[in-house]
Amino acid sequence: MMGLSDMKRSALLVATPAFSQPIMAGMDTFCTGAIDMAKAGLRYGHDPALKTLAHDIVAVQDKEIAFMRRRQMQHGGKPTP
Repeated sequence: MMGLSDMKRSALLVATPAFSQPIMAGMDTFCTGAIDMAKAGLRYGHDPALKTLAHDIVAVQDKEIAFMRRRQMQHGGKPTP
């Protein structure tokens, strides 16, 4: 799984007035990747326990993405596409 580079992670941790916007953009990308991997697990996986976990990941991450995008819009930001 691709993660944030150390440099990008450090840049996100710099406190600025718009601190939440880059954090939410990064989390959106992270959650979207988790959903993609979980969907692959649902499609190609064989272990029932892991398929249950993958289903739960999709449900939770979808809710988290929706929440973050709403918050971004409420605070003048643009949601991550």
